[in-house]
Formats: sequence, C-alpha cells, structure tokens
Amino acid sequence: MQRRIALLFCMISVALLSFAEQADAASPSIAPQGITVMADPSLTVPITRIARAYAAEYQTPISAQFAPTNLQIREVEEGAEANVIVTSKAIWIRQLEAKGLIDVYSRTPIARNSLVLTARHQAPEGFSLASRPRTAESFMLPGSSPDELSFALGDPEYTSEGTYALDALARLKLDGELEPYFTFFRDMRVLTHSLSLPGSYGLMFYTDATLYPELQIFERFSQDMHAPIVYDAVTVAGANMMGGRHFVDYLTSDKARAIFARYGFLPAL
Repeated sequence: MQRRIALLFCMISVALLSFAEQADAASPSIAPQGITVMADPSLTVPITRIARAYAAEYQTPISAQFAPTNLQIREVEEGAEANVIVTSKAIWIRQLEAKGLIDVYSRTPIARNSLVLTARHQAPEGFSLASRPRTAESFMLPGSSPDELSFALGDPEYTSEGTYALDALARLKLDGELEPYFTFFRDMRVLTHSLSLPGSYGLMFYTDATLYPELQIFERFSQDMHAPIVYDAVTVAGANMMGGRHFVDYLTSDKARAIFARYGFLPAL
C-alpha cells in the first residue's frame, strides 16, 4: 500500500477524452475500449499529445501515466490495470516478459533519444568530450576549485537516463575519474534545478534538456558513446489487449512520428 501511495504522488496522470473528430475509415470496426498507458517521464510531452490525437480520432478515453518505469512495473506485477508500457530500459521489459505479463510479439520500437552534457554556465574554453586526456580538471571553470565540481545523474535504479549516462562515462573512461563528484537523482526535474552553481554539470536526455532554455548543451554524445537509447512500446496481457495493440500501432503512424520529431526525438530504426 505504501508503494502504491508513493507512486500516486510521483505520477502525472493525464486523463484524455475525445470530443470532436469522428473515427475515419482507418479505424477498426469495433472501437477499442478505454486504454491506460504507462510511459517513461521523458515521454510526457509527446505521449500526451499523441494520446490526445488518438482519443479524438477513435473516440476512445485514454489515461496516460508518467512515473519511473520500475515503480509502474511493480504496480503491473501487483495487478494494477494497464494496457501499454513504453520505456527505453530493455531490462524492465524482459522482467515483465519473464513473468508472462506482456505480449512479447507486440514489442515495437517507436523512437530514439540521445544523451547530452548540460549546465547553466558556459563551457570551459576548448572543452570537448572527444579531447584527450580527459580529467576532472578539464571540467573546472577558470579560478574554480575541485570542491565546486559536481555531476548530476539520474539514479539508474529509477531512471533510464542514469543507466545511459553511466554507460557513456564508462566508455569514455571517465567513470572512475568523475565518480567522487557524482550526485544521483530519482527525479530529472529535481536534477535540472540542482544545476544552479558554477561547476555543476548534468547528464540527461537531449529532449529533456531542450525543455529548459536556461541550460547550455555542451555536447551531444555520439551514438557510439553509449548503448542505443530506444523506446519500446509493449502491450500488457489482459482483457483489452486489442486496444493496447491498436495504440502501439498508432505510435508508429506518421502523425505520431511527426509529434516525436517536433520534440526532438529521433525516428526508430
């Protein structure tokens, strides 16, 4: 019960009900029932927009919930109602698959993201992640001390961003060098607000960083610097699997792709 209450507090629940458009000729002969979507918080804006478009097009109520995927998965394991889960952390999908809670054949890549290094201050002159040698000192601003240096990362137990950030730093052989300066956050919004002091850096998804005009994006990690950041949508096993599959298919439509692109997401390969 305590875990359920905690999830409700950290969840942004968006109830979406269509009002205007009639379903067009592409709609199924039997309109899907109401759909519940659980998605990674980094997808809040595009999934909300896509769900509104879907609800209007198919006259279908949709509830979209955004919270750390591991918390939502626990809810599904405990019997919470859900029809679709969208996450970029494959291990959590495998966890549901092992317990027979999802339709494994419905797994569909819908979008990709990238990782960036950000801060509220300007980058040190000549700064580049591609330069060598890379040391903690290379991140320090002129006249600053090591005590002012800090790196904010998502908690990998709760966020996909933290998993990819640690992967990227390990591939750059910077994880050991910078570990004394790490601070982990479960909420990426809190992480962003922590970047107020000179010498503070954040590692986050590109699409999150673009939501904050005050942030400077120093460098966008190349795709070979970390595992591919791919969002997969899967249908949860249950009474309304048809509705779940229909919405997963919609996430790959031209309309959905255009919404993902509008907010900086890359197309799924």
